[in-house]
Amino acid sequence: MVQDYSIRTAEGKWLKSSLFREEALAFKRNGYYCPDPWGTPGWITYWEEQLKRCEQGYEVGGHRITGHHYMYLNFCQIQVVEKVKGKKASRKTTTFPDFWDGDYDYFWSLEIAKNGISKEDLELLNLRVKPHPDHLGGGYHMIVGKSRRKGYSYKNGAICANLYNTKRKAQVIIGAHEKKFLYPKGTMGMTSDYLNFLNEHTGWRKSRDYVDKQDHKKASYKQTINGVGIESGYQSEVFALTFQDNPDAARGKDAVIVLLEEAGSFPNMKASFSAIKPALTSGAYITGQIVIFGTGGDMESGTVDFADMFYDQLPMT
Repeated sequence: MVQDYSIRTAEGKWLKSSLFREEALAFKRNGYYCPDPWGTPGWITYWEEQLKRCEQGYEVGGHRITGHHYMYLNFCQIQVVEKVKGKKASRKTTTFPDFWDGDYDYFWSLEIAKNGISKEDLELLNLRVKPHPDHLGGGYHMIVGKSRRKGYSYKNGAICANLYNTKRKAQVIIGAHEKKFLYPKGTMGMTSDYLNFLNEHTGWRKSRDYVDKQDHKKASYKQTINGVGIESGYQSEVFALTFQDNPDAARGKDAVIVLLEEAGSFPNMKASFSAIKPALTSGAYITGQIVIFGTGGDMESGTVDFADMFYDQLPMT
């Protein structure tokens, strides 16, 4: 891999990060993604390539972002604050996210924790947040301590929508102690918005004939065979689960990812993690990843488990 330093300097400063979000910029200009008519060879080739980038990531000039990051930049609209020239007031507008170093670090950290990376490839990424050299083999869950209003619900909603859209029969779980952290404004709400956007504007439309609820989405449709209705389709699912008084809410579910929200307000986090983990483990390997994230909350209850796990007093692998 030869890196093009006209895109990013050797010190890590991005010069042409817009190359990773060209599809979003085209949509902003034109109001659509692909100029070819629906179903034509050009249209099919375009959407197959975009799906590949969302699955495998995207490289420009020897610099690479993950598939989740590509999905977030190009197919997920968010609310951003827009300053009004000449005024102290600001307003919110709906648009695609900008490229930020912190997002680059987050998406790569998630990828490395699960699938690992070589020391050589890690150096090429030039992350600001670097994993410990003894933990580059992958097979890890992840815990994130953050400040508020950093857009993690948007980013995690993109991850959920991407897995739903790229992995057949995938189970994606978004959990919190209380449902107010999940929807209508939390990560489940963001995921629902993204799935609706994909259905309206992309070549990846998926019906939700059987399950299309606020807390549960399933990609499937009704097909009649020999006069009998059969559930067919992609069969991927996103669940929003609450763990209040029930740490076993996700026990036994074979999820590709479990996102546990607002860890600072999650007093039974350790018990919930312990109940989820066995179903996502096969011997020395993980088949799904648990990601815990949040800010400090109730210092008497929720933050106790969060702090213990963050500082590695509870094994995370």
